[in-house]
This record gives sequence, structure tokens and C-alpha cells, in this order.
Amino acid sequence: MADEDNAHKKKSRKPSKKLLYFLIILIVILAEGFVLCYDYATNEDSFLKELSEDYPVLDGVLKYIPTDLISSFAGDSSVQGESAKTIGKNSIGTVTVEGPYGNANSSVKVAYILGQHPRESNAHDAIYNSIMNNSDYLNYSYYIYRINVTAESDDFEESRMNGQLLAQDYVVSDVIKNNYSLAIDIHSSNGGYVQDPYIFAPRSNDTVAYDAANNVTDKINYVIYYEPASYSSPQYSTIPIDDGGVPAIVFEMRGNPDHSLETEANQFIHVIDKLIL
Repeated sequence: MADEDNAHKKKSRKPSKKLLYFLIILIVILAEGFVLCYDYATNEDSFLKELSEDYPVLDGVLKYIPTDLISSFAGDSSVQGESAKTIGKNSIGTVTVEGPYGNANSSVKVAYILGQHPRESNAHDAIYNSIMNNSDYLNYSYYIYRINVTAESDDFEESRMNGQLLAQDYVVSDVIKNNYSLAIDIHSSNGGYVQDPYIFAPRSNDTVAYDAANNVTDKINYVIYYEPASYSSPQYSTIPIDDGGVPAIVFEMRGNPDHSLETEANQFIHVIDKLIL
């Protein structure tokens, strides 16, 4: 009888702590794969709260996870979005700058200008998201200037002009002051000039800008070097930026069935990251 009781106790023995910790860690690892599609919270407590709210089944086990283990899963939240600094604001909109993304210690600093023409937001978002998603793997340091037009934003012509004026008033001086290695103004082409995405240096006598643009066309075979006979935005942004000592180029993105704007953005930022600047 005693032998039967001992056998029964062995069968009903609780799982060891090592096994319990292993299962908990496994659950958290799997959960993290889903949570990565969201921005990480900026501290351990909110990260735990986010997990438990999104996945109630984990609520009973998360309290057993040591804080330092959670920190290791959460990683460095700064990569997911540096706080934006407002550098200009008036009756027609605001301008912010955020960064650095990529390698903050790099001596090569690149400025991306997004939002000058509000209706081209698909291209702006593609570049922004690509930098966010690849920040850990970039060699250079990147800063993002975001122009947010609030006045007449639904009017095609007025919104474009307002974006250009915001660039002229706030972006140009800040880019020159920070002495970037390269400034890139992002737009979206509607195919009115050419069907392919294109890139150019408004000041073609600037060899750094001109070479940078041509190197992009060498590395991405569907991007061509093309300078329109007339244009509006460079007069308010890239031309005065270049005249102020910072090489500047314009990239007009255009997706098609063979490659999306997202694919184009990913290829572009990696080519820029390998330029000799």
C-alpha cells in the first residue's frame, strides 16, 4: 500500500521551477513576435501591461517574469521613434525634426525632407517607415524633417505652396545650420514628366549631390536621372540648401506592379547608406 502511495505521489508531482520558467519564457518569446507589430512601450511596466491587455491568457504568468528579462525582450524603444522637436510653427502648419536614426555616432549625417507636397504622403510614409524598420542596420546617422500643412490642406495648389513656404521658412536654415552630409527631398511622381521614378540634383554643379544621384541610378536600375524643365519645390528647399553648403537631391518616387513604394523606399535608403559622403 505504501508503495502505491509513493508511486501516486511521484505521478502527481508538480512541474519543476526550471520547467515552469522555460514555459513562461517560451510564451513570452512567442507573444513578442506578435507584439513587434506595435511600438514598444518606453518602460517595463507599460510593456507588461501592453502584453497582458493584448493577450489576456498571459496575464497569469507575466507576474512571474523578472523585470530584467522583460527589459531584454523590450529592447531599446528609441529605435521605434525618437521624440520630434518642433522647429517651426505658423498659421499654415508646423515643421518637426526627429532623430538620429541609424548609427547615431556616425560622422555622416543625412537629412530626409518629407511632406513638402502633402498629397504625396504615400511616398513620405514609405520612406519614413523604411527608416524606422531598418534603423538598427544603417551605417549613417539620419534625421527626418516632417512638414505638416494645416492650412488649405485639401486644396492641391495651395497645399503645395504652403508646404514649400514651410520648407523655406524653417527647414532650409536648420539643415544648413546642422551641416548635413546630404539632404534628400522626397516626392511622389504622377508620371506627368516620365513614367519611371527619377532623381536629380537641382544644382548639378555640386559634384557630391550630382554623383549621389547618379550612384542611385547605377544601383537601382528602374530609377533614372531626370531633371524636369520646370519645377517648383527646389526653389524653396533643395536649391537654397545646396547654396548654403549642404549637397541636396530630389527623389521622385513612383510605384508600379513590379515594385511597390515600400520596396522602392527600402532599396533607396540602403543605397544612400552605402554612398561615400
